[in-house]
Amino acid sequence: MASYYDLKGTTELSFQIGKKGPKFVNASGVLQAKTAAGAFADFLGNLLSANDNLVLNANATLTGADWKMTIARPASGMAANVTYTMPAAPVAGQFLTSDVNGNLSFAPFVADTGDLKIASKAIAYTDHTAPVNHINLPANAIVAKTEIILDTPWNIADAVISVGKAGTVNKYLDGYECDLNGTIKDTYAAQKGNPASGATEQIIVTLIDGATPAIAGACRVLVYYSVPEII
Repeated sequence: MASYYDLKGTTELSFQIGKKGPKFVNASGVLQAKTAAGAFADFLGNLLSANDNLVLNANATLTGADWKMTIARPASGMAANVTYTMPAAPVAGQFLTSDVNGNLSFAPFVADTGDLKIASKAIAYTDHTAPVNHINLPANAIVAKTEIILDTPWNIADAVISVGKAGTVNKYLDGYECDLNGTIKDTYAAQKGNPASGATEQIIVTLIDGATPAIAGACRVLVYYSVPEII
């Protein structure tokens, strides 16, 4: 014989399952369970702390897209508490980093100051109709060198290419410093020694066609730049 009840609550602060079963008590809103030693302890806290692994989606079917995700504590080697801080909202480009105590958090990527970078832009004979945007230099950057690598020589003798910015189209490479009629893999470099611009600067490549329009020609424009470390 058995009886079934639809209980909404209890008048007592404790609740026991069966005559000799586990007993639960409400301790200021915290669910506590009676331990084997006869004392009451935080039920959920003990449940979580009893394992070294936290398993998400524990009842996964292990097929398709339904799989478990486990966060595991190392079996040995820990010397202090470690905190993993998740971002308040996802931010593109952030990465997981650690502090001196091994605590993890997400942080934005910051490029190392002073690293020399190379930006490359392919230019074809058809680009003579308008200046082509190259790299947008970051603030306080300097251009160490500008280089033209000829992939396909132009079929006309008077095509001219220059590299600079709006208003000063030859700031980093002038037309006379490059021969677009050269041979494949010819390389032309210019080092102007310009100071840092202070603000960001959009570099442009200007190609001027000859009296007779070109029907062949291709090159790469390489800009070597960095943001120097001031010491």
